Amino acid sequence: MSQGRCGGTKKEILKVLLLKGARATGRLQYPGRRAATFPVMARILGTIGAPLCGVGSHPIAHSQFAVHARGAFCFAPKRRCSDVHSVRQPMFSFDNVSGFKSVSAMYDNLVSQARSVFDGEPDRIANAANLAALVYHTVPDLNWAGFYFYDGNELVLGPFQGRIACVRIAIGKGVCGTAAATGQAQLVPDVFAFAGHIACDVASRSEIVIPLHKDNQLIGVWDVDSPRPGRFTQEDQAGMQALCQVWLDACDTVGQ
Repeated sequence: MSQGRCGGTKKEILKVLLLKGARATGRLQYPGRRAATFPVMARILGTIGAPLCGVGSHPIAHSQFAVHARGAFCFAPKRRCSDVHSVRQPMFSFDNVSGFKSVSAMYDNLVSQARSVFDGEPDRIANAANLAALVYHTVPDLNWAGFYFYDGNELVLGPFQGRIACVRIAIGKGVCGTAAATGQAQLVPDVFAFAGHIACDVASRSEIVIPLHKDNQLIGVWDVDSPRPGRFTQEDQAGMQALCQVWLDACDTVGQ
């Protein structure tokens, strides 16, 4: 277990913060959330900051763990905590209940976080894994979020969040295969009404699939499912397309 220069291990520091934060607030907040719990979190940090690191205004000054000024936990590899505090949004948000004023505001926040996560990282698998986690743990009412990559013949399962999924999908089959074949996003309010739907998870009732192209080549598809019929709107589709474009822009190759 690695240690920050403040003396405690990351695990010990996070445990203290989580326990004290949960007792005072009942949950962890995410960065755009407006709530009266932020002053409470500030008082918590003021009381435990000095014992942890010997400093009052910067409780975990030299550890990789940081507490954002507005109450969200984040982890920034290869960055000092002082650098993290200068970032407008933390890299990760531990909350899956939307607290934003609108759907568009939620996606604007997600795009901002995705850019921060992908910054300087061109590996498509690493970025795909992080995008799946970011969306799954932020957008409400999802039961699956992830990628299928095109191998030149069919779609093959990539990084995802949710229950186990179909490993291979033929081009033109199901919602994912249709998106890949047509090059058009698929917004499906009721998957059981979609001809040829492949039921990887019987709990899924609605779905959005975004085809992914780079340099005029099919890379794969981005797929999100919900257990709620009619869960997704055109606004969700636009937001998912914006996130996919951020991911595509970060990738330096279309190959494996």
